[in-house]
Amino acid sequence: MLSYSDYGTLQKSSQSIVYIPIIIGIATIIIYAISRLFTKRYNWIVTIMGIATMLMIAIPIFFGAAKHN
Repeated sequence: MLSYSDYGTLQKSSQSIVYIPIIIGIATIIIYAISRLFTKRYNWIVTIMGIATMLMIAIPIFFGAAKHN
């Protein structure tokens, strides 16, 4: 499993890590739109994978930041 302990400090050099969930969300929307062109039946899988990925990244970042404040 990945370690996010360095991301919780949110110093100037690591502040851009906060934007990763936003980038994942935008990428999920783009992948959803592309998959909608080919099939409408399995779009829920793309949505679930996007939400799970965003939570896996956002939760450790949030708790790492809360731990150091």
